[in-house]
Amino acid sequence: MTDDLATFDDALTMRHTRVFPHPIDLVWEAVSRGEHLETWLLPVSKVDPRLGGDFLFTWGSPEGTEGQTPGTIDEFDPPCAIRYRDPDGSYLKFELEPVDGGTRLYFIQHFAAGTNLEKWDYPGSDQPAGPDSPWRPGFCAGFHNFLDALGEFLAGKLTIEQQQPFIDEVRTGAFTGSFPPHVSHERELHLIEQYRTHIAQNCPT
Repeated sequence: MTDDLATFDDALTMRHTRVFPHPIDLVWEAVSRGEHLETWLLPVSKVDPRLGGDFLFTWGSPEGTEGQTPGTIDEFDPPCAIRYRDPDGSYLKFELEPVDGGTRLYFIQHFAAGTNLEKWDYPGSDQPAGPDSPWRPGFCAGFHNFLDALGEFLAGKLTIEQQQPFIDEVRTGAFTGSFPPHVSHERELHLIEQYRTHIAQNCPT
């Protein structure tokens, strides 16, 4: 768990930096395999881990529902980099490098210009950097929490066996909660407030 907030490469690109006390091959498996992403990120996550392979992220909803992200892996360099790019040009990218005692991970999120500007009603869906900015406090806090969960997963404290009931509920459409079980509601609200100020003060426009 860390309170180090993400930084902005530019108005459309955000970067989270984490160092995990685990070997690079273990971290690579965690960010490039659907069954691992389903444990610490969100189901449904399907990945064909190769250059040109397809992926699907439904972000806690069953397949075929609104808001899912299909796309293609357009950068694949095991165990150093994988980029998940969706059809509009937005992407999620994991960059890994070995460091003394572990692995440094850069998690880079980029939105194509004009995307992610719809009005939402989830907590922290405001746009502190203005109506043309895709960055929302709730969105940023959510991914910050997921990377905390990645640390727990790598340490063996968050397992697929623990998450399986939640994964099954998502796949069948039975999950009705607003927060997955591995995300602390209290911490999420705290991070939302932090990111609201951080985005307003630091996001380029």
